[in-house]
Parts: sequence; structure tokens; C-alpha cells
Amino acid sequence: MKVLYVEDDARDAELARREIARRGTGIVLDWATTLAEARKRLASDEVYDLVLTDLTLPDGHGMELVSEIRERGLHAAIVVLTGSGNEEMAVTALKTGADDYLVKRNDYLVRLPLVLENALARFRAESSRRARPLRVLYAEHTATDIDLTRRHLARHASHIRLDVVTGVHELFRKLPPANDQDCDYDVLLLDYRLPGLNALEILKALREDRGLDIPVVLVTGHGDEDAAAQALRLGASDYLVKHAGYLYELGLALEKAHDRARLMREQAALRASEAHMRRLTERLEQYLTTSPTITYALGVEGDRAGTLWISDNIERILGYTTEEASADDWWETNLHPEDRERALAEMAGLLSRKSQLDHLAHEYRFACKDGRFIWAHDEMRVRRDEEGRPVEIVGAWMDITERKAAESELHLQSAALSAAANAILITDRDGAIIWANPAFTELTGYEVEEGLGRNPRELIKSGKHDAAFYRGMWETIVAGKVWRGEVVNRRKDGSLYNERLTITPVLDARGEIHRFIAIKEDITEQKKMQDQLLRTQRLESVGRLASGIAHDLNNILAPMLLAPPLLRAALHDPSMQRLVDAIESNAQRGADIIKQLLTFGRGTTGERIPLQLISLVRDMERIIEETFPKNIRMRREAAASTWLVDGDPTQLHQVLLNLCVNARDAMPEGGLLTLGVMNVEIDETAAEMAPTMRPGRFTVLSVGDTGEGIPPEHMDHIFDPFFTTKEVGQGTGLGLSTVLGIVQSHGGFIQVDSRIGAGTTFRIHLPASASLEAAAPGVEREQPPQGNGELILVVDDEANVRQVTRQMLERNGYRVIEAKDGAEGLARYAQHQRELHAVVTDMIMPVMDGPNFIRALHRFDPNAVIIAISGFQTEEGVSAAIDDQVAAFINKPFSAAALLHALRQALRRK
Repeated sequence: MKVLYVEDDARDAELARREIARRGTGIVLDWATTLAEARKRLASDEVYDLVLTDLTLPDGHGMELVSEIRERGLHAAIVVLTGSGNEEMAVTALKTGADDYLVKRNDYLVRLPLVLENALARFRAESSRRARPLRVLYAEHTATDIDLTRRHLARHASHIRLDVVTGVHELFRKLPPANDQDCDYDVLLLDYRLPGLNALEILKALREDRGLDIPVVLVTGHGDEDAAAQALRLGASDYLVKHAGYLYELGLALEKAHDRARLMREQAALRASEAHMRRLTERLEQYLTTSPTITYALGVEGDRAGTLWISDNIERILGYTTEEASADDWWETNLHPEDRERALAEMAGLLSRKSQLDHLAHEYRFACKDGRFIWAHDEMRVRRDEEGRPVEIVGAWMDITERKAAESELHLQSAALSAAANAILITDRDGAIIWANPAFTELTGYEVEEGLGRNPRELIKSGKHDAAFYRGMWETIVAGKVWRGEVVNRRKDGSLYNERLTITPVLDARGEIHRFIAIKEDITEQKKMQDQLLRTQRLESVGRLASGIAHDLNNILAPMLLAPPLLRAALHDPSMQRLVDAIESNAQRGADIIKQLLTFGRGTTGERIPLQLISLVRDMERIIEETFPKNIRMRREAAASTWLVDGDPTQLHQVLLNLCVNARDAMPEGGLLTLGVMNVEIDETAAEMAPTMRPGRFTVLSVGDTGEGIPPEHMDHIFDPFFTTKEVGQGTGLGLSTVLGIVQSHGGFIQVDSRIGAGTTFRIHLPASASLEAAAPGVEREQPPQGNGELILVVDDEANVRQVTRQMLERNGYRVIEAKDGAEGLARYAQHQRELHAVVTDMIMPVMDGPNFIRALHRFDPNAVIIAISGFQTEEGVSAAIDDQVAAFINKPFSAAALLHALRQALRRK
């Protein structure tokens, strides 16, 4: 550092030179005794880093030199020496541009080198700072003052950028409305008097209304110290009086105001930082007190570690005081006996000089002061010296007893999931498999490793569901909802299976979907049983439907069956006779269809007798020979002796006929029709092989053909009512439905074997009878009996039925009166009671139905002969309440012979 020392006292100059030289600070000192000599030195080519000047000189005052240096813009620091100790003069020097001052007191020479170094450093920092523009907003209404100020700052402080306003409104427009908004200026230079408001009023508005903390330098031309002091109280940074040389003080005043404001902001930030650090410290202390983690520091000497510090929360967590935990053998003593050897070995390995470890995390059980053992997670880091020896350990210790229990429970849950019978998958957010249990392999045929990282649809998608199905599934689960449903999937071997699938989203701590869990249950067999149940329910539904319409249909068909005999007697034209025959034939066909509906739907049973099925087969052989095409060959396969069955011959004959007709239709080009009868005994094991089978002794009636076979897609529907593959008009779709209804009503079941192009075989399993002998041949036919003029009351709401029934009875020797419902029937009976022989009544009628009519009539005349007729094909439900009050029950449509026989038998009993 090169210093120009301006001092007229040679003794002071020499002392300063010696002190600086003795301390060896690298300061080179040049001496000037007057202002003139100093000016000459500064005007030369010599470059000085600092000027040290006394204030009292022979040819002037040191302040003059300070002002000249600053006016010339010399790049040198200035330190002022004063022997009088006049602090006011020193402050003036600083305002004029000096960087520091030193009073010539006892030890000033000792302090001198440091003062010079600090002043130079401060000057250079200030110079660097002055290289950056200082933005000043100057409020002044006097043009002369504005011009002088501009020219002075341009010459002596070119880094100050001056923006001038002449009025209050313009001033406020230039400044931001609030302190939290950016300001374009660093300092506000404010003249005391402006048009409209004075500086004090402006300061108050800036500080109180807008809250602006921009530094303000006040300039006043009247030297009003009171106003200046008031301005300082309102927040002005400095003030200047417009004396002769005030402009030389202006630049420094603006800089100082800016620096003071910056320093205040820095101090405020420092105070805020210190307050923040205090809060952090308090929070840290609170954390250490309330934290579940015990923190500690250990000092290491050789192979031993002793406690230097441990957090106070140890007493809350373990029950020990910090003093107890600082004992030498405290840690080793309280280790669980089963964990002590391992934990000590791990600690010794960390402290070994040969070890390169700087971190250890281990878990062990530790004794609390109350004797309980808890699981601890102990994690520590070691600091080593240059030779690698451990010198200090910092660690954290946490109670993980609950976590260990949770891990144990999770392990148990994982084992349970792995052992679960249902397949369980866990996928990531995108649906890729990340875990699966062994049941997944059993269900799909894929090993777990084959599925990891892949979407389940890539493996087992069957193609049975469209894109909308999977899209709906995905939209449900990504919305955080559970999806449940049934899916058809494909195994690795290509076979299809049904599964009941539940997919549940799993949320993370933020409430966002993290995983999906899928539970897959194989319901293939269950679906098969369900399909069979649905088929059964469909049959029951159709049965109920058939029962509902049977009455109306039978009422329609009854006149059509009763009328033909009457018409034949009246018609002699052969062509008309054939027309009557056609009407009777079609009416009978309709009646037969209704009977088939009721047979399969309600399981209507007829009279059961012990039968030899082989006799039914022989009867069917004759029908086949007479009616089937000649290109169909027939073969019988019957055991030498077969068990009897308890059955209705007519119904079982219908079963055999329907199956043979279907076999004929399946062989349009001809083929082999095989009829068989054999004995089969089914045990428990065999019964489990098919859902329809059950154990027991059965006589099996089989019908096989070599025809087209049944397509697999039709196999599940062949017993559905009205299901047929025949052309319109060639089949009703009730044949096999009727067969199933009859077989089930006999306690049997059906098995079907079929292959496309290789034919079909139906096996009818009927329970073997305990009877040993077969039934006698059928009843011999006889002519219907005639009446002898007996009066019969016919009660029916159908006029056609009443009319035809009346004509038929009258033609066969009876007299008839009619009634359209039960109420009218009671009235007619009361009128003709003495001459009436019998009542024929329908069961379903308006006003008063058949059962109520019969009960009322029985109360009126307990000896009344009543024959009930109904469009339903069974007495069950309609005659239960009156079965002891009627002589006979006949189903509609009925033949004349049936009614005539019933009447004759009822009248004989009377």
C-alpha cells in the first residue's frame, strides 16, 4: 500500500514511519509537509492508494485537500488525523468524503496500520459499489437548483442517475403504491418546499399511507433545524442545508442514505434470520424432547466407546435418565441375552482400526428400566482421524417393536395369501403383475415368473369380451372403485374357464392409487350347475305358463272334440266327412300339445304300474316298421333280464316315441336306429362324475342314431321348451322338453352323447322297481254307455262348451239344462232338484267358481252327484278342498266317451 502522509510536524511523521516499518505491514510512506506539496505530489505520475492528512497545516486546512481529492475523482482512500479530538470536525470530514479518521491520542500509532488497511478496504469496496448506478428520484420545482444539481453530480458522481419531478402528483406516480411492489429508485432526494405539499407532508404520506421504506434525503434552503429534525423522526435518512458547498456533500449524503437503508435492511434480515434460528433451535429442542428417536454421541478411545451426549427423551422412551445411560456398561448390560453376542460383535467390527466401515445399522432387543424388552433399530455413523482410527460416533436409536409385530403379521398374511385357494394378483398402477400366489398357476397354467411384469390380459384374454367391457373395468378401478364381475378367460393350454373377479384399488399415503389387488375364483363348474338350474327354472316358468293358458285352450278345444261325432251323424257327404275328420284330428293334436306342455312343465303324473321296458321297445319296433322310411334300419340291444320300473305306460311310450322321431329326423338319408334296455347300478364314485347322476339301481332305455349329431353350441339348449333346429312347421320344440319332464317326474335322469357326423345316443335312466312282475295288458275298449232320460245340469261359462256338451248328452239319451256360472247353477238346481240326477260343472268360472259352487251345492244337497271338469290337466289345487264332494274329475278337452263313462259310474254309485 502506497500512502501520502501530509503532516507539518516532522516528529509525528517520523514516529508514524517507524511504527509502520516495525510492524512490517507492507505500507510505503511518502511525506509532504504542506498542502501545496501534497497537491504537487498528487498531480504527479505517482499513484497513491491512500492519503493520510492532518487537519491543521501551515498553508491551509486538511478539509480542503479532502474536498479537492473527491472533486477531482482521484482513486484514493482518505484518512484524517486530528490532534484536538474534535469529533464534530471528524464527522464533517467523513461527510466531505474521508473514509476514516484517527485522533492523536496515546496509542494511535499502534492502531494506525490497521486503520489504514481498513480504510483502503472500505474505499475499494465503496468504489466497486459506486461503479453500479445509484437511481435517485429528485423532487424540486426550482429550475436553477435542478440544473446546478444535475451538472454537479454529472461531474463529481457520474454513477448517480438523476430522474427529476417538479410536482407532488408526478412524484407519487413515479413511486409504487405499496412497499411490496418493485420501486425503480434507490433514494428519494426531496426539496423541503414543493407546490401543494411540503416535505414533511410528503414523508408522512409515503411512510404511513403507502408504507414505503425508500431512503429519503431532505434538502432545505432555510436552515430550519426543527423541520429537519421532524423530518428525521418521520423517517428521512439525512438532510442538507443549501449553503455554499452543500452540493459537494450531496453525493456522499445520497450514498450514505442508500447504504444506511441497505444496512438497515440487512440488519432486519439478520434479526429475522437470528429469530428464525432461535425458532429452529427451539423446535429442534422440542423435537429432541418429543421425538420417538433417541439421538446420541459417543467418544471413542481404543476399542471402547463412551457416551458424550444423549437426548433427554430417553427417559420417556426407556425410563432411564441421561446420567444412568452415560454409565460405561449401560448398553452392554441391557442387551437381550440372545442378541448380546451378535450386537457386541457388530459394534466391535465398526470400531476396529482395520474396518473401512463408517456406518452401522442393526436391530436387537433391549431392556427398558421397567424390565420390558423392546425391539430397537440402532443406526450410527463414525468419524475417523487421518489414520483411520474412529474418534467419534453419532447415532439414532428407535423403538421398532410395533413395526416388528407388523412385519410378523404381514409375514403371516403373506403366507395366508400364498396358501389361499383363490388366485390372487397384485399389479402396479399400470396393471403389470408384481406378485401372484401359487393358485394363479393352478388356475391359469402359467408359472408366476411367466406373469411378472405383464398385464393379465396379455396372458389369459379369451376374446369373449369386447373392448368396451375392459374399458369399463379399467375406468371403474382407476376411479378408485371396486370392480366385481364374471369373466371368461383362457388357460395356457387354450381351454376356457369362468372366473369371478374382484379388483380393488390400493391407495398410498397421498390418497393416490398405488396398486391393484385382484382375487380370481374359478366358477366354471358352478356356472355349469347354474346353467342347469336356469334350464330347470325355465322349464318351471313354461310349466306355469302352460298351466295358465291350458284352461282357455282346453275350453276352445273341448267343443272341437265333442262336435265331430255330432257332425258325422248329420252329414252324409264323404268330402264333408273327411273335413270333419281333419277338424277332429287337428283339435286332438292341439290337445296333445297342451298335454306335453303340462307334462314337462308341471310333472303331471298318471297311474304308475310296474313295467318291463322291453315291452315298450317291442311296441315301438312295430310302429317304426310300419311308419318310418325303409332306408332306416333298426337294431335292438337288450339284456336277457331287466329290472322292472314303476311308470306310466302312456307317458313312457311318449318318451320313446319322441326320441325315435327325433332320431328319424336326424337321418334324412337313412341310417341305423338302435333301441336298447339294460340294467345299471351307479355307486357314489360314479355319481360324482356327472352333475345329473345319482347313485342307485336303474333300468336304462337307450335310443341311438347314426345321424348328423348335435352341434356343441346347441347341446345346452336341447331340453329348452320351443327350442328346435327344424324348419318352421316341422317341429314344436316340445319333444325333448316333454321327455325331460316325464323322466324327471319318474325320478330318473338323462345322459346324452353326441358327435358331429357320428350320431347321438339318449340314455334314459329310470329307477328300478321293487316289484317282481309286470303289469297286465291294457284295458279292453267298450262302447260308451247311454242314458235313460236322466236330467243333467251343465254349468260352464263357455257357451260353446255348454252347447256341444248338451247336444252330445241329449244324443246319448240324457236331458240337459244349462247355467253359465255357479250362482245361476244354484238357482237352476233349486228349481229342478227333484228331477235332477247329476251336475256337470266347470271349475274356473266368473261370479262363483267351481269349488265354491260345489261347496254351496253340497251344503244345499249333500246327496248331489257332481262331476267336475277343468281346463287344467291336474286335480291338484282345484279339487283338494272338494275331493270328497265330487264323484269324478275330467280334464278338458274330453271325449264324449270319457264323460259318458264318468256319468254312468257316478249314477250307479248313487
